[in-house]
Formats: sequence, C-alpha cells, structure tokens
Amino acid sequence: MQELGAAPVAPEEVTYVERLDWRILTGKTFDANDAWGVASTFLGPGMILPGTTLLRLIRALRELNGELPKTAEPAREPPVESPFETLDLDEVVELERSAVELDDVARKVGKTGAEEGCESAGRSQLFVSLDVYGFLGTDGYAEKHAWLEAHGLGTLLGYHDAAEALRRYLRDPERKHFLPEAAEDEEVVGAWVSVDWFRLGVPTPPGMSPVSWLARCERFLRDYDPESFESPFSLSMKIGSETYEVEWRRDHHQKPSVVRVFVEKWPGERA
Repeated sequence: MQELGAAPVAPEEVTYVERLDWRILTGKTFDANDAWGVASTFLGPGMILPGTTLLRLIRALRELNGELPKTAEPAREPPVESPFETLDLDEVVELERSAVELDDVARKVGKTGAEEGCESAGRSQLFVSLDVYGFLGTDGYAEKHAWLEAHGLGTLLGYHDAAEALRRYLRDPERKHFLPEAAEDEEVVGAWVSVDWFRLGVPTPPGMSPVSWLARCERFLRDYDPESFESPFSLSMKIGSETYEVEWRRDHHQKPSVVRVFVEKWPGERA
C-alpha cells in the first residue's frame, strides 16, 4: 500500500534549490499560493509541488491502490511548429522570468553541491528553451532583437545578442589560426564557448584581439578536454610570464565550454 501526505508550504521556507526544482518540473515561476510540501513512500525525500500536480498524484495513487478505475490517457496531438510571427508573448515572458531567476541563483555565493547541481540543470533547461524558441538560431535575428527589446525582455535579449556574437566568433577566420580543426558549420548549441562569455563581457588583455584571446582560451580547454565525470572548475593557463584562470562549465548537452577568465592584474597595468 503506497501512502502520501501533503501540507501547504510557507514561501520563506522554500530554498533556491526547491524553487529550481519547481521550475524544472512545471516550467513556471514558483507560485507561493499553490505550493504543497509532499512526502510519500514512493517519492523519496519530500518535494514541493503545485496543487494540480498533487491532485494528479492523489488520483494516480488511488488508482494504484484499486480505489478508482484507471483513467484512459487522452490521444496526443502531434506538435505544431510555430513560426516566429506567432511567438506566444506569455510563454516568452515566463522564459524571461526563468532566465532572471537563474541569474539570481548563479549570483549566490557558497552554494552547496545540490544547489550547484540544480543550477546546472536549470541552465540546461533554459538553453533547450532558448533553442526551441529560436533565440539561439540565425533566422530573423534583427526582427527577434527588435521584438524582445520592444517587450522589455532584457535578459532574453542579452542571450539572443550573445548567441549572435558567439556565432560571428565561430565563423571568424582569425579563430582558425588557433583552431584549424574546427568545423566550418559549428553552431552555438554545442560550442566550446559559453554565450555567457559575450553576455557577461569578458575583457581582452592588452596586445590581443578579442577573437585571438577567446580562441587561445578555447584552444586551452579543448586540449585539456575534461572527462565526462569531471566537475567544472578553473584551469591555470600560462601565456608568456602571465597566468590566467580559465573558468569552464557544462551549459548544455554536457559539453564543456569556456565561461570567463580571471586574472589579478592584466599585463601592462600598473599595480
């Protein structure tokens, strides 16, 4: 016999991790008016769920226990592709909120391993959504830029513009000098460079061009080639007498990507 218990949750008791879990589960912003703490013999550790999900769980549990007849699953309609002109504003606004929340979580210092895992999962989901909505693609860049700007969706606009800047970098002939093996048709999704390199504005050391600087960092990460089980961290890269800390992470598809570079003092700067 499977059992389930639930109780309303106070918003101030909900952690960053639980809010990200909610986002990943529902695709929506945490709703303090519809949050229930759920514990059961089959879910393991307690979870926070929306009321509608809780009701579906209760019905499924009663069906499993033989208290109700099983409900036939409705036939699913095939997905319909939506052209850019029919982008749903409410859905894109919700995606903007998701992106803002992820930035808030990313700013938190002293995160636990579980919180870092949820941040990574939230970022992967965000990139999937950005790709699905076409904000990482090439079609209609200027139109989408204007549309996002007109609706005040600044965080998504930042991702959209950064994706375009990354795409230009991937096609730049100067990059080939450092990465001759790079494919001609590399795309933003799956690149060895994170869009956050451009979204966050990583500075270029004196005497280098922005493209050659990033290409050096990408070359360094490619040569290091992190194993699939390795957790993201910073790598020390020496260029001449200078040492730089190259930070990498896995944005999507578990592909390592350069995020930013730290240095105490750029070469040529006064102490």
